[in-house]
Amino acid sequence: MIRFVVFQVNLWDQWMLHSLFDWRKKQLFDRLFFNISRSADGPFYAIVAILLLLMQGGKDVHLFLAMLFAFALELSLYKILKNGIKRPRPFDELDRVQFVVAPPDRFSFPSGHTAAAFVMAIILTTGFPVLQPLLLTWATLVGASRIYLGVHYPTDVLMGAVLGSGSAIAGLFMAGVILSS
Repeated sequence: MIRFVVFQVNLWDQWMLHSLFDWRKKQLFDRLFFNISRSADGPFYAIVAILLLLMQGGKDVHLFLAMLFAFALELSLYKILKNGIKRPRPFDELDRVQFVVAPPDRFSFPSGHTAAAFVMAIILTTGFPVLQPLLLTWATLVGASRIYLGVHYPTDVLMGAVLGSGSAIAGLFMAGVILSS
């Protein structure tokens, strides 16, 4: 039963990518999605964390701690899943799919860029609720960019969003930002 479900999910992933890459041949959005994807690279998060500490004047470090806890959890789980599942990248398996940006590693599942973007979006949304639509839209676009750029399947991105969201919530609990009742 599980093999059948995995097979069906793989078929859906492949169909989605083939459909996208048939449309993408126009290269309309290559630069846009490349830049969105780059916005989720690692150095961005360190800069935001430092700015958060400076904005808070060192008085309230709960969001900063939540980020540290969440990223430590997300990165650990990401590495375990990535190296345990070892799903090949779409461009390695599908003839019509080419990558637009070189991936940071060999395997596809889950999307680390998407996971990290959702960690950042959810934690910052907790501290700055007015930014929620902007931050969640950005995180979603990061995931979409990873599919568009040919380095992830849709389910890789979906799992990245789940992993990042769960890690962010856990980080907020560990830092005492969200208190259990």
